[in-house]
Amino acid sequence: MKYLWSILFFALFLAMPLSVSAKQDIWDVANQKYISQSALLDRLGQSQNILLGIRPDNIRHHELAAKVIENLDKTGLKPVILLGNVEHDKQNAFAIFNQRHQNSSLEHDATGLDMLLDWSKSGQSNWAIVRPVFDMAMLRQLSLRAGLFSRYEIGQIYRNGLDGLPQNMADRLRPLLIRPLSDKIRIALNKQTRAEHCGKMPPEIIKKFTTLTRAQNSLFALKMATEGARTQILIASERNILKDIGVPRILDSLMGPDKTISLLFLETGQDMPKGKVDYIWHTAARTRLDPCAFLISK
Repeated sequence: MKYLWSILFFALFLAMPLSVSAKQDIWDVANQKYISQSALLDRLGQSQNILLGIRPDNIRHHELAAKVIENLDKTGLKPVILLGNVEHDKQNAFAIFNQRHQNSSLEHDATGLDMLLDWSKSGQSNWAIVRPVFDMAMLRQLSLRAGLFSRYEIGQIYRNGLDGLPQNMADRLRPLLIRPLSDKIRIALNKQTRAEHCGKMPPEIIKKFTTLTRAQNSLFALKMATEGARTQILIASERNILKDIGVPRILDSLMGPDKTISLLFLETGQDMPKGKVDYIWHTAARTRLDPCAFLISK
């Protein structure tokens, strides 16, 4: 009964077809025009790597990501889903959950998975918000992969830089991180990091957070390159899917160009990242408190 209302709402949402609406809301960046949802799905289905950028606290973005997954799976692609909101040391939770549902003929959603993931202590958005993707993966019997550094690993990288990389993956991550960055990319990374921290962080702290962002993007890219599935979907934040400073740039170096499509779900009123993604799916704006409003300008 605990999740009855969220399950009923999700079931009603899944019953709605993903079809072309009267209002065009998907922007094709390269061709500078709006396209239909069916056209977008056709193009996503032709790519090996699909990067979905979402606003983590917007349930509509998680619902749309779930619908994209469902429609791609219906074409027979069976995508592997890399989750940007689950610490990779929690991967075993998916195996335990699947063991509890070994009868593949019985349909089941993600009820109870949050307990195995210890979600209430994850620091992520409420389970009811993020649940649609987990439900869809279970209903469609798709593979889930955890892609986030653990909080301990994040602390180690913050304090020690590249020397803080996890030992079991340092040899694979370090080559991706010691490559020199162009001035353009370095400036863009610093600008993004500064904006995410209200423009108040000193340069030495900005540098630490930039290293963390680069390390996390490299981990996402490495996991996708290692998985090598026919179709794989990364669900992460906007900063991770940007073509110039995010995962696509690293994937191109690991797997070759033209194998990745980035789709950003963007709330109305947010700045459009010009040329930095392939497609933008506009959604309704949500009212939030400004996290930087409490800071007093000096």
